[in-house]
Amino acid sequence: MADEPKNETPGLPDVHPGNVAPMLCKKLCVPGVIVITSNEDGSMMMIAHGVTHARAAEMLSRGTQINLNQHDDHVRAGEAGPEAAANQALVDGVEHSLGTLQ
Repeated sequence: MADEPKNETPGLPDVHPGNVAPMLCKKLCVPGVIVITSNEDGSMMMIAHGVTHARAAEMLSRGTQINLNQHDDHVRAGEAGPEAAANQALVDGVEHSLGTLQ
């Protein structure tokens, strides 16, 4: 097994996958946390503390929903260009029409 990289920032505690999530819970005064890392080789790692698998899935699902809503808001504001904003307006119109039919 490869040695875990060491935090070499002076004055900071040694941070590694085994202690980062519990440390964040303590510092933030929250019962549970999920940490997702992006590694240099393109792989990702998820570290959780204080959450069940069901709660972690719920948190990640909600995080995805928030991210997509923020993306849609940026597109509506024209930040992805006029063509994307026009396409989003069409999608919004269809969603509104479907909502009025229910």
